[in-house]
Amino acid sequence: MATTVGDIVSGARRILSDDDEVRWSNVELIQWLNECYAVLTRVKPSECTVSEALTLVAGTKQTIPDDAERLIEISHNTAGSMGVIDLISRKELDAVLPTWHSEPETEDIEHYIFDEMVPNEFFVSPPALNTAEVYAYLIKVPSSHSKILAVSEDDPISVKDSMAPMLIDYILFRAFSKDADHASYANRAALHLNAFNMQADTGFKLEMATSPNAEAK
Repeated sequence: MATTVGDIVSGARRILSDDDEVRWSNVELIQWLNECYAVLTRVKPSECTVSEALTLVAGTKQTIPDDAERLIEISHNTAGSMGVIDLISRKELDAVLPTWHSEPETEDIEHYIFDEMVPNEFFVSPPALNTAEVYAYLIKVPSSHSKILAVSEDDPISVKDSMAPMLIDYILFRAFSKDADHASYANRAALHLNAFNMQADTGFKLEMATSPNAEAK
């Protein structure tokens, strides 16, 4: 059975020993759950990676959808030739084809350029027709939940069930931080933040070690 928002809230409450919402409201706990989803885009991006076809606009400069955080990769055309698309550096393309911005527009994209400092945009070569379409991998914040528990209680969490301990640790970190001026609460907050970070680090190392690409290196 899928882990629900209600499961996460009740799991956090058992550790907080606050079943009656005396110190921490359900609204706060769900708010911190939603906040955790945004944090996961940085510490556990594999949980936030989606793939979809993107329709391009005419020309070389393109932007990712408004609900995406950053581009990960573009693999191939999903219109025209369906050919693969290679990543190329701007300097390399400028050197071999200085006029690449003004080449004829086409559905058959051959290259894309990405700058980490501008993660919500990319360039394509040759310039795209407005009917061009590419298959892209993007990072998106997982869907948030209503902060009213009666509304969201039965919602499945927006990441895999195996992420539940991390979600609870993040909520507990934020909950105990509320009273961080008291040493005992500050220590509890640090304990749960450390647990959250350790799970993220361990998960990343496991993903790298068990990746199908690992044997190809």
